[in-house]
Amino acid sequence: MLSQRNTLLCVLVVFILTFHTSCSTDNAPTYTVGDELIKMAEAYEQKAYYHSAEEYYRLARKAFLREGNEKSARFCRWKTVDMQKITETYNIPQDKLFEVMKHYNENYTQGDLNTWLAENRLVHMIMDGVPWYFESCFTNLSYRYPHVMERDDNLQASINMFTGLLLHFLNNRQESETVHSNPRRYEASHTIEIPRDKLPRSGALKIWLPFPIETHAQTDIEIVSITPEGWHKQGPDIYSDIGCVYFEIPLDQLETDLYVEVRFRFTHYETRYSVDTGEVEAYDKNSEIYRKYTGESENTVISPEIRQKAAEISGDETNPYLQARLIYRYIVENIRYGLTPHNANEALNHPTSVFVHDEGYGDCGAHAIYFTALCRAAGIPARSTGGNELIVPGGSGHIWAEYYIPGYGWIPVDPSLGVVVSLSRNTDVETREMMIDYLGGNLDPYRLIFQNDTDLRIVPPEEEPSFFGVSFQSPRAECREMEEIPSLMIIDHHKWKVEELDVS
Repeated sequence: MLSQRNTLLCVLVVFILTFHTSCSTDNAPTYTVGDELIKMAEAYEQKAYYHSAEEYYRLARKAFLREGNEKSARFCRWKTVDMQKITETYNIPQDKLFEVMKHYNENYTQGDLNTWLAENRLVHMIMDGVPWYFESCFTNLSYRYPHVMERDDNLQASINMFTGLLLHFLNNRQESETVHSNPRRYEASHTIEIPRDKLPRSGALKIWLPFPIETHAQTDIEIVSITPEGWHKQGPDIYSDIGCVYFEIPLDQLETDLYVEVRFRFTHYETRYSVDTGEVEAYDKNSEIYRKYTGESENTVISPEIRQKAAEISGDETNPYLQARLIYRYIVENIRYGLTPHNANEALNHPTSVFVHDEGYGDCGAHAIYFTALCRAAGIPARSTGGNELIVPGGSGHIWAEYYIPGYGWIPVDPSLGVVVSLSRNTDVETREMMIDYLGGNLDPYRLIFQNDTDLRIVPPEEEPSFFGVSFQSPRAECREMEEIPSLMIIDHHKWKVEELDVS
């Protein structure tokens, strides 16, 4: 189908070129092939024909480059990325669903699939006039429907493994009266290796790699090595709100395969708060913290419905610490876990906080941002914190949240892990409640923080829209000379390693 469409597009482009050449005169207003193609792309986009729109934006970019219109060519490149965010997120056509389903769980049957389709339980989007299904639709099916989870042995094992590791830490940690205790020391590294023939011969390849920042819970950050030194241009600033190491590689000087490595060490502490609710101070509403962290931001939008929900959750409670606890419990008990189509949402201008409120589910970033939005709506400074969760060997990208209480500081909360713990069936109800309560105001030491707030921009700022805009957990890249998305290429050639060091 796509090859036939491409053939028709080529014929159409030839027609436009011929028509444009035959109709142009010295006195006619300037109207180019690129203008005609971008008009078609926008028409397809408005009708949600995103595959066609992507192809037309790509053709329009090439036309604008031939015409010497760099500004319009760049706009088309950005729009092509937006279309790819959507088409690569909803990338399963209905005739491939059975194959994908069997790969996910071989015990599922055609009858199961027919039932789930009839009940409209698989996350999808109508594109090009037909349904295209979310890349993680079967994982989300298990998370959102208990009777399906019962048949998903692999997912249950993953949840039980995490719950068991957290419970082991809670049962064996050393008790302390200090807020920060039980430190863990880690060494981690980013490594990027790309064959020379995979990169353009000229231009500049820009790479940003996440790096830890100093916080009350994360200290003793040590740079072990940064390679290559000559193309390392900026960072890390470990005392900023977002940490990164920035490289610029002049591709005309690159004669061998590209090798980039950043290696570092850091210490992270468990955070445990004991808050006296009678001693919670009033906010200084003129302070920078209050003004900055009670307002809206790109993903943390406070819609009227979110503001109303925050008031409903708080009820008559006016103590901000107790309000935040109520908001946390609301999310754990009412918002389901599910992988979120973040990239498509960005392209469609659907803010994360609004998505969670509308759909009733979300992943770690979505839960944290929704918690943050509800807190801010209630007048409680809050932010979503991004980095890695390291309790599972090798770690994985993760986002949690923090809310600010005068006299105490930033109190951590991990709503999504609270939800995941509630799904565990290898523990009794009392044990699950203990872990859920712990995650509502304390945090284990198996963490790595790259950014204090997920709406922060990396430094130096990107010149083009990012393919991964919600958080900075993995490498980002830019290169105008590359046809494919630079960040995706970098991630395909990126290796992440982290291990806990023995400090005994």
